[in-house]
Amino acid sequence: MAQDRSKAALLNFIAWLGDKGYLPANSATARKIVATKVFADLTDEEAADVTQLDLDNVMARFENRNRGKYGADSLRTYQSRLRNSIRDFSRYAEDPLSFQPKKSSGSIVRPKPKLGREAPSAATVKSETTPALAVPSAGFDVNVLPIPLRENLTLKIVGLPFDLSPSEAKKIANIILAHVSE
Repeated sequence: MAQDRSKAALLNFIAWLGDKGYLPANSATARKIVATKVFADLTDEEAADVTQLDLDNVMARFENRNRGKYGADSLRTYQSRLRNSIRDFSRYAEDPLSFQPKKSSGSIVRPKPKLGREAPSAATVKSETTPALAVPSAGFDVNVLPIPLRENLTLKIVGLPFDLSPSEAKKIANIILAHVSE
């Protein structure tokens, strides 16, 4: 029996990756949101097998439908997330029993340091990037904002849009404030 390669099956697969811990939950959610947005206007024929899509064409259509809503960096991130999702989904559809997700070079989950121990330096802690935070591949300008927090700890924000709006800055600030431990 042929494996279902539809848009709905892809969305279920992405959720499954997060549910089973193959991706951090926020990464799976981000991938699913991107796939839902970009694939919103697929024809029934296109939605029947997303592994056969011309992703460049689909992204161009998405960009045209949403002219001015997304910057170039966001669109590159969206396309990267979709490529990764479809790549993993295709590998799974080909052989579900031996599927193993590819390890992301930046996905290292570290436990929080115990009280009394020094926090790890920014160089030792990496997290998987999400579309809005994905590191562009070679050839793209990368906006890296280093923020010295304390001795031996510098936070580096990668992929910060050059055209950051005040509302986007507030959104980022609110996310950071949510991580404050008192």
